[in-house]
Order: sequence, then C-alpha cells, then structure tokens
Amino acid sequence: MMVEMFVEEIIVIIIFLLLIALLSVIFFNWLKIPYTIGLIVIGAGIALFSDLTGIFSPLISFTLSPDIILFLFLPPLIFEAAYRMNSRVFFRNIVPVLILTLPGIIVSMVVIGGISALLTPIPLFSALLFGALISSTDPVSVLAVFQKLGISERLKTLVEGESLFNIPARSPRSSGRGGIAFMQQVICIIK
Repeated sequence: MMVEMFVEEIIVIIIFLLLIALLSVIFFNWLKIPYTIGLIVIGAGIALFSDLTGIFSPLISFTLSPDIILFLFLPPLIFEAAYRMNSRVFFRNIVPVLILTLPGIIVSMVVIGGISALLTPIPLFSALLFGALISSTDPVSVLAVFQKLGISERLKTLVEGESLFNIPARSPRSSGRGGIAFMQQVICIIK
C-alpha cells in the first residue's frame, strides 16, 4: 500500500533527520570518534526504530528520481569538493589522478568482475558491470578519516581528484547526457 505524504511532512522529517545528523557529528567529534562511523550507527538505529514503531515508514516509501539526484544533489557536492581542493596540488598531480581515474577503474573492474564471475553464477558481462559500479571511490568517509589522521595533502588530493573524475561512473545515469554533463561541470569548476 502506498502511503500518501504531504510536502510538509516530508520537509519536517528531513529537517528532523538533518538535526539528528548535526547533533551526531557534534557528539561524535566530542567523543573523538570519526563522525562517518557514528552516522552509520545512528542511521542503523533510526532504521531499526522505524521498523519497530513505523514512525519513519512514509519516508521509506518515498523515492527520488535519478534526475533529482543527478541535477539537484550532486552538483553542489561536486562544487564543494572542487572548491575545497587545493588546485596547485591537484594540477601538480594530474597524471596520477588521471591514471587512477581511467586505467585504475578498468583494472579494478576487471579484477572485481572476474572474481565475481568465477565465484558466483553471475554471467561475465553482468559481473564486469558490477565491478565497474563498485570500483569508483566515494571519498567522503575516506577523506574524513584522512583529515582526522593528518594525512598528506597530496594523498587527499589524489583520492578526491580521482573521485571528481569518476562521478559519471557513480551517477544514476552514467551513460549519455548525464555523464557528459557531469564531466562538463567538473571541468568548468576546476578551470
């Protein structure tokens, strides 16, 4: 049964969840625990609480279209990542970033897809597609841990730069105009 929700209810739930996330970040920073790990624990707790009580059940039935994710949520994330990145370090390391971006993803895709095809009944093409989808990095939690540990600016830039160029591979519509639009945005931001 589809649950009808009004826009106001969705906004109230999203604001409540953002408030929980904000308070969680403050609390886990105070505990000296990486907030990304804390947010996973909090999210699992909210999901369990929702399953037991049904309070957030309307949010579970709510779906986002790929267009909303592609054109509303991801551009600000790309902009923030590119804006925060040290451009001098990035351009000094452009060759390693590009090597991680294309050949690195292809090697990772072949290894993951090959192992998946050998160890499971998944056909090779589907296994390679699976390998391509999970090969591109999502640096949010990695960079948060890097920052806590004081890792070098070069390593942070390599991870973030590779991620910026691989966003089309992770986007909901990675082929066609979605991937092209993202690469155009990334190139404009870096310029």
